[in-house]
Amino acid sequence: MADNLIKFGHGNYDDIDGVIASGVLDGKDIVITKDTLELIYITEDKQKQRIGLRTHVFDSTEAAKEALKTASDTYVGQCVSIKGEDGKYRSYVVQSKDDDIVVEPAEGNSVGSFKWEEF
Repeated sequence: MADNLIKFGHGNYDDIDGVIASGVLDGKDIVITKDTLELIYITEDKQKQRIGLRTHVFDSTEAAKEALKTASDTYVGQCVSIKGEDGKYRSYVVQSKDDDIVVEPAEGNSVGSFKWEEF
């Protein structure tokens, strides 16, 4: 029965292959890396699959506010992407105002903070 358990590992990313080869971890096990702060799923064929958060993407600030109000995973400080009038996506940060959710442009979107290079 113990063979059916999912094991959790905690170590450096570059050490995962060796731990898999030694049999300490196997397919369907999960590693939380110390050095890269990632969650790694070990597939049944013993490959490493990175698990990451996906940024929410919206077509307008209004659509973002409406969706974020009802989403169970919304939190203050969360980054989201919202499409601008020029068709490009910009970073916004979820804020709380008067017990409501608002989205404000991330500071990096302001002129002088950084320059976006499209290529």
